[in-house]
Amino acid sequence: MLECVLFLRHNGKWEHKHVTGIKQDDGAYAADYEGKNVFEVAYVSKNFLVTHNINVDEHGKKTVMTGIFVKPNIEEEGLQKFKELTEEKGIDEKNMNFIESDD
Repeated sequence: MLECVLFLRHNGKWEHKHVTGIKQDDGAYAADYEGKNVFEVAYVSKNFLVTHNINVDEHGKKTVMTGIFVKPNIEEEGLQKFKELTEEKGIDEKNMNFIESDD
């Protein structure tokens, strides 16, 4: 089981969400959040985490996402791992968004 605590901004306000992922036989986690999700940790180090998520909403729309979670000042190695995973998953580089927060 994987417990995730998310802080998301919605309509200008921060919202706290708690999501539980159940580990599957292949090592990925399944979770219900805004539809059905399959989430995997692709790479982890002391300073960053690279992830992959597939979400299918209630209308059947599939969204493929990669993510990188870092401590301040992203390391080049972490950025490279993220870019490699994004390319491997078929996500066009123009769809990469970087969101910075010091909150």
